[in-house]
Amino acid sequence: MLRKSGETGFSLLEVLVVAALSIIVTAIAVPNALNALDAYRVRSSVENIYSQIGLARMRAVGDFAHSRLVCSTSTNSCHIEVQKEGGSYQQEGGDVYLNHGVSFGYGSVSNGAGNQSGNSPTQDLTIYFNSRGMPIDTNTPPGFVSDYVLYVQSSEYAHYYAIGISGNGKPSIYRYDTSSWTTEVN
Repeated sequence: MLRKSGETGFSLLEVLVVAALSIIVTAIAVPNALNALDAYRVRSSVENIYSQIGLARMRAVGDFAHSRLVCSTSTNSCHIEVQKEGGSYQQEGGDVYLNHGVSFGYGSVSNGAGNQSGNSPTQDLTIYFNSRGMPIDTNTPPGFVSDYVLYVQSSEYAHYYAIGISGNGKPSIYRYDTSSWTTEVN
């Protein structure tokens, strides 16, 4: 714009253009930041459960007793229980809670992850390990299983994760990408 000599500063039009550009950049950045924050919350919760599974296995081997990871959809938490003499289970340690906006479930996902691949997903909220840290079925007689899968989802955005337990007891993390599950680096 033309200015009289000796005038300094910005014109109203220049200020309005900068303000409009700032609003546009903010409108683009905020949803992306919220989506990234949600993905971080879900992934963090999955890693906490992954650690609890490893700890439950170690407790089983260390105590030479059965152990289990028990998860609750009502409290969105998990805890470890170890079998004591007489067959009863006793909780060891505290509860591990899922982050805000994260819950157990698989939403509208129609195919399972890990060893449930090709089948409908089945949520396993209690995972049992024998005294050698192997996942077991508690039916009589107990047998080994390799299809335990625990599903975790966000409530705000479509972020889905699963933790599958292989026949040797090693957990794996899977992430759902619009149509299929991919294995994450653990």
